[in-house]
Amino acid sequence: METKELPPHIRMRNELAKVSVAKPSVEETPEKKSTKYHERWMVFNRLIDFEQRHLTDAEFRVLLTLFRDAKNGIARTAQSDLAKRTGKCRGTIVRAIKKLIEKDVIEIVSQGGLFGPEGQKEVSRYRIKQDAV
Repeated sequence: METKELPPHIRMRNELAKVSVAKPSVEETPEKKSTKYHERWMVFNRLIDFEQRHLTDAEFRVLLTLFRDAKNGIARTAQSDLAKRTGKCRGTIVRAIKKLIEKDVIEIVSQGGLFGPEGQKEVSRYRIKQDAV
């Protein structure tokens, strides 16, 4: 009987399965980072499980992009950048942001378009309301 050679991706998967990966000990994983990481995943799961069914495609894309950009709870990005990254036009982004504010999912921390102290154009900053997601 003839034996078939496995495709490369199956061979690679089998080889990787044989390699044991050492997991970091509890002492090597800082508790603070682990907790913060876990909380962020919990919020992400709520976004996926609950929010997406109540939002339009554009609203969900904007919310997910803002969530990904958020550092310390604040996402700092321009509407034109959101448009490029979500594949939607700027007008759709503006409407989606207004709807997300009306639905009490996000709030504007500071409005962009103004010029900062050094003459640079400032971008908007948004906060995703944790109790909303």
